[in-house]
Amino acid sequence: MTRAFRPDDELRRELLQLFAAESRDEVEVISSGLVALESDAAGAIGAGRTDEMMRAAHSLKGGARAVELESVDRLAHALEGLLKAAGDRGAFDGETVDLAYRALDGIEAIIAAATGGPPAEVNVTGLTDELQTAITGLPGERPAPTEPSPRSTAPAPAPAPEALPEPTGPSPLGQPDATVRVRVSKLDGLMAAVRELEAARVGVEHATGILTERAEADDLKAREYDVRAGNIRETTAAPLTRLERAAREVAGEVSEARTVPLSLAFDPLPRTVRDLGRDLGREVELTTSGGEVDVDRAVMEVLRPAFVHVIRNAIDHGIESPAARAAGGKDEKGRVTVTGRTSAGLLEIEVADDGAGIDADAIRRSAISRELITAEEADALPYAELIEFVTRPGFSTRDKVTEISGRGVGLDAVNEGLGSIQGTLGITSIPGSGSKVTMTVPLAIAATEVIVAELGGLPIGISLSDAARIVALEGPSDEAIEVDGAPVPFCSDTTLEALAPHGRGEATCAIAVEVGGRRIALPVERLRTVQRLSTMPLPEPLPRVSLIRSAAILPDGDVLRVIEVRTLIEDLPPPPVVLIADDSAAWLERARRHLANHGWRVETAPDGRVALAMLGEGNFDALLTDVEMPGHDGIELTDMVRKDSELADIRVVVWSASAEDAGPAALAAGADAFLIKEPGAEDDAAAALRPDDPED
Repeated sequence: MTRAFRPDDELRRELLQLFAAESRDEVEVISSGLVALESDAAGAIGAGRTDEMMRAAHSLKGGARAVELESVDRLAHALEGLLKAAGDRGAFDGETVDLAYRALDGIEAIIAAATGGPPAEVNVTGLTDELQTAITGLPGERPAPTEPSPRSTAPAPAPAPEALPEPTGPSPLGQPDATVRVRVSKLDGLMAAVRELEAARVGVEHATGILTERAEADDLKAREYDVRAGNIRETTAAPLTRLERAAREVAGEVSEARTVPLSLAFDPLPRTVRDLGRDLGREVELTTSGGEVDVDRAVMEVLRPAFVHVIRNAIDHGIESPAARAAGGKDEKGRVTVTGRTSAGLLEIEVADDGAGIDADAIRRSAISRELITAEEADALPYAELIEFVTRPGFSTRDKVTEISGRGVGLDAVNEGLGSIQGTLGITSIPGSGSKVTMTVPLAIAATEVIVAELGGLPIGISLSDAARIVALEGPSDEAIEVDGAPVPFCSDTTLEALAPHGRGEATCAIAVEVGGRRIALPVERLRTVQRLSTMPLPEPLPRVSLIRSAAILPDGDVLRVIEVRTLIEDLPPPPVVLIADDSAAWLERARRHLANHGWRVETAPDGRVALAMLGEGNFDALLTDVEMPGHDGIELTDMVRKDSELADIRVVVWSASAEDAGPAALAAGADAFLIKEPGAEDDAAAALRPDDPED
């Protein structure tokens, strides 16, 4: 008599963890497929989405049996039957999609409870009955009913061969991109071992150098030195080379294994948009781009919930109802776009919507009622600063708490999560036209190229991607250094004292760092080297320090503090703010980037009407406007700005590529300068916008 296999508790826990990891991918396949089925059932079925979803449900069922989760087995089996019926009949309505999502939510809740989460309150029998009823209620020819397989029988047979795609190449084990599942904790452990390996390699190299120096110092006779030092070098050179190569290869492979595509963070968004749109009675279209970018898994763990928070906020607070949008001259369907792009080792993600923008009056009322600000201060606060209240803990503009909002934990949680990985959050909004949330995070947080220098006799590090220039100091300089023809001020004495509390020596050079086009210089006593180091956040119980991004161990055993340059930038006074109004997306982007690199904080408007509204709400120092635009053209906009007593002092520069003869009219309307859009016009605009350097 054969005894059935029964895993012990420890093995079952390990199997459950593996199944939980596998199930996330299968659930995402089904979830994204449901969105496609609801929007275009015929197209999704024709593209084979139901076959993919059925295979995912079948995998869930098989995995659940392996770990003895009978309730997941039953739900997955019933869900598989519903997906097959939908595929056979070519019909899948919103109510059926809702039911399928409820089944997925139940599966996820049961798996979470089995792996240490809260108890799952799922009526499995009721759900499976509803799924079976939905199968019989679908329009079209009714397929044969499906019956759950008894627990005492052998596992159900695999789908018929014709339902599965034919293999097109070698066995998966022979494919170069074959994958296996590895827990993140194991990767973290492997990365820690890599750090030790790299530290050992650099330590041996360091020790070899010391031995060579001692041989030179101890042996007075040149021949004896040559022989001894030469023997040391010959004996250690080959092993060191092999060790260095091995350490770099292992570090590279582990770093690559830690990365995942950004698209994984996009996967939950279609359902979030779909569910929230249905709950609020709004039509919303989601567009994503940049999903091919690879990011560190630790970064991904922060981005996934952050995206959901921001998307929910955009739809709940931004996107109007179809009727309201139609009344305002907008398309009844709102739009949310998520865009990812990389630059200098950083990932920038923009989440933009075309909704109503952030309600300044609602923020004022909430801030005053919560005694965060007085009524007089709220009235005087510029719009751009006022909307920053939405990132404060517990802040909400809603009077009532609902399932969707009102608790004040949305953007606050996003801001806190980004801060934990040295990321930043930025918010801009145009009343009536929409809002944009920008999240900037590091692509990788494990290894980086670091400039190692000394300050106060102790080593400090600057990430190479943050450094703009290193300048030798020929003599004492109290104010600034010059980089690219522009002055770059030094860090404040307060910051330098925090980095070197026991005093500083004479600085021999300065490292100019740059964030968002703004630069500041850090004076250091000497430069050591540039090294690729495995850095790590400050471990507990060490407190988090705003000036320190991470730490690393140097070859000589010293602890290297890697500086958070964004904190250094806070020493600078607030940057001047310019509004660019232009209906040419290309020129708008060219000017935006150029002025940002020249130290401006840049806001943009697509036409004169929006620009005038933003000028009334914000606190701008300058306006750069095109001539020919919808709403108000540049001449009209300039005239209205000059006639407004609260805007009369801002500097206005008008430029045009087509209305070259508009210069006299622009100057007559009150513009400080008129420019022709041509190669190099951005430089002229940057100079003309400075009140101390006008372009006549």
